[in-house]
Amino acid sequence: MKRTIVILAAVLALAARARAQGYVILTDDRRVDGTSIAARPDGTIVLTTASGQRLEFERARVKLAVAPKPPEIDQAAAAIQAKRYDDAIKLLRDIYARNRFFNWGEMASKQIGRVFAEKGDLPEAVKAYEEHLRRYPAAEQDSEWMWFYLDTLLQAREFAKLEPRLNKMVAEGSRRDAARAQILRGDVRAASNQLEAAVLDYLRAVMFYSTEKDIQPQAMLKTAATLELMRDPRAKDWYRKLVKEFPASAEAAEAKKKL
Repeated sequence: MKRTIVILAAVLALAARARAQGYVILTDDRRVDGTSIAARPDGTIVLTTASGQRLEFERARVKLAVAPKPPEIDQAAAAIQAKRYDDAIKLLRDIYARNRFFNWGEMASKQIGRVFAEKGDLPEAVKAYEEHLRRYPAAEQDSEWMWFYLDTLLQAREFAKLEPRLNKMVAEGSRRDAARAQILRGDVRAASNQLEAAVLDYLRAVMFYSTEKDIQPQAMLKTAATLELMRDPRAKDWYRKLVKEFPASAEAAEAKKKL
């Protein structure tokens, strides 16, 4: 959890260093710079250029609108670092409300679910993740963010929402994401006490995605641990295999304790 807090604060701190003047990136990838930027309630972006010209861009023409950094960004990063989660959530929601057509609004919305999860409020975390997806459907393509969402669904035992997403990821995602989805699908089975089905999912991750070396130790450890819960003697074989093939991994250190 401490590492996640640091990552969250770092994301906001990195964003806080941005000092770009207002500009827009249009859907044809042209960039238009300005000295000030504003948004109308309908999402129209109004950009004032260095010559004083006012340019208006309808929302449908704008891929990205960048505004000066809100001061609340620093405050939110500090609140997260200090574990003042309610303060951080309020600040992030305020940032979104005032910047929803700008880059800062999307960034703030993106972090709210993670802060709720760090707070331990999983139902609100799930709601915040889903609200972000409604606001920004393209978040589906942000693999790192989606994995935080999927892990939260698992912790919240929202299996009916989680499983269709995992199945889709196995079928359509990158090999790395498909392997991770197999493991998480095994976690769903294990949490439902379907241990044999869980082992099969973990084994699929091992056998079908052997090229994803950084994922293999986790899949092997989960295979061995689940077999051990089933009192299956093959558990020892998997602990040994893990130690032999990935001796430097953290999972191998755990496996050695079982041998």
